[in-house]
Amino acid sequence: MRLAGFARLLVASCLLALAVACGGSEADAPEPPVTVRFTGTSTATPPATPTSASESAPTATVAPTGSPEPVATPTATAAPPAPSPTATPTATVAPEPTATTGALPLEALPRIEFVRADGTAVALPVEIPPRGEYSIGLSGRHELGERGMLFHYAEEGRRSFWMKNTHFDLDIAFIGADFVIREIFGMEAESLEIRTPASSYRYAVEAPAGWYAQNGVRVGDTARFAFDLADYPVE
Repeated sequence: MRLAGFARLLVASCLLALAVACGGSEADAPEPPVTVRFTGTSTATPPATPTSASESAPTATVAPTGSPEPVATPTATAAPPAPSPTATPTATVAPEPTATTGALPLEALPRIEFVRADGTAVALPVEIPPRGEYSIGLSGRHELGERGMLFHYAEEGRRSFWMKNTHFDLDIAFIGADFVIREIFGMEAESLEIRTPASSYRYAVEAPAGWYAQNGVRVGDTARFAFDLADYPVE
């Protein structure tokens, strides 16, 4: 039993000597690692992984080399020009033609005298236009005054009258080649009715409406010219 105990002491002494020889002691021995087990979800932030110099913080992005593709710059679309105001066309009404004799003053006009049944006479100043203006007559005017118009022909006939563009009423006396009044009738302003006397005549004398009645001139009375008709142009 003593031998066994001695052997154990010898072994321990050898181990101690060996430890001293190696320059260490039990106090310097590293502690065994401790294993930690997490239950549930860990909220700990894992340590940052060291990065190399090439993994430094990102810098500004550098455009790739080479010419970049052109980018179309949007341009504002010009609005179409506003149309210029167009003047509303208006109908231009040409003035109505009038006989050239209309410009003559009343005192310059020749006179026709109508001799009534009692032998007394009444005179009417008349215009004597050329035959080329017969289609105009007294049309194109808006007042007449105390004057009339004489139409004369080379021979008797039954010619018609109307009142187109004549803006006032008229009376017409139709007179034969013998200067006797054969018919008198009234004409309505601007009427397009064509009027033809029942009897043939050589002279027609237009007068203001009512003039013959007001002056007592009737069918059967006579007319006489206080002028020479040859002094006035025919055409």
